[in-house]
Amino acid sequence: MDPNEHGTFYSALKCPKCPNGQLLPGNPLSLDLSSIWLCNLAPRCDFIIVASQVMDLLKNVQLDVENAAVEHSLFQEYQNLQSVLAKYRGKILHRNHFYIMNIQYALIMVINQLLEIVNEEEALKLSYQQISLCRSCIDVVDVLRPGNNRIRGKIQLSLFKSSILSQDFVQDAFVMLLFLGNLLYFFHEGLLMTFLVEAKRRMSEGSDFALTGRKQFEDILNIMRIGRECLILEPPGSPEHTRALKLSLESSGLEPLIRFFNIRPCS
Repeated sequence: MDPNEHGTFYSALKCPKCPNGQLLPGNPLSLDLSSIWLCNLAPRCDFIIVASQVMDLLKNVQLDVENAAVEHSLFQEYQNLQSVLAKYRGKILHRNHFYIMNIQYALIMVINQLLEIVNEEEALKLSYQQISLCRSCIDVVDVLRPGNNRIRGKIQLSLFKSSILSQDFVQDAFVMLLFLGNLLYFFHEGLLMTFLVEAKRRMSEGSDFALTGRKQFEDILNIMRIGRECLILEPPGSPEHTRALKLSLESSGLEPLIRFFNIRPCS
């Protein structure tokens, strides 16, 4: 069995003795609490611990994660999760450790809720952070859980949401619309027309808006397609399946933008 789990280091701890080392189980299949974990840079680094020490450490991490979300407001939960992430990511646990992935996924879900209630400036900051979190999780999920699945789909749709909010070509007209409880409601007809008028004005002035805007919009559509493909497989009537059904490229909100950028829709 591969102790570094296809290069993800999903269970690895940071070596406290050398800056670039990762602690991995000597025998990944062993259930013996006295089994050895050693630095992957051995024999250059001779640091070792036993499995029982690893278990004690992970119990503390679990406790911190649980306390972060217990009886707190949404904003407090966000701050608490941020603190736990900063404490462990890349310092005690590998950046791809399964607890780090769980914390990042929890942050992604909390940010989804915050985006519906914060002001425009805060929404933009949160969207940039969420993009980073989503891409970090996707890099690991694509290795360990490739293909269409619920977790990947939810992360992709969160990435879709923040990608829309963070793009320069939508900030003028759309940034104040935080999806209003639905991923595609931000394509409000009035603001859509405002965007198209402003876009045509920029293009008439020689702006490269058409090229940059088209590329950004194509990237966002691709993110949306992947999310839809993942969640459409969920049981009919489930929240995820219902959300996927709404992500149609033929929606009244997307169609004017697809025509404007001369993008050929594909399923």
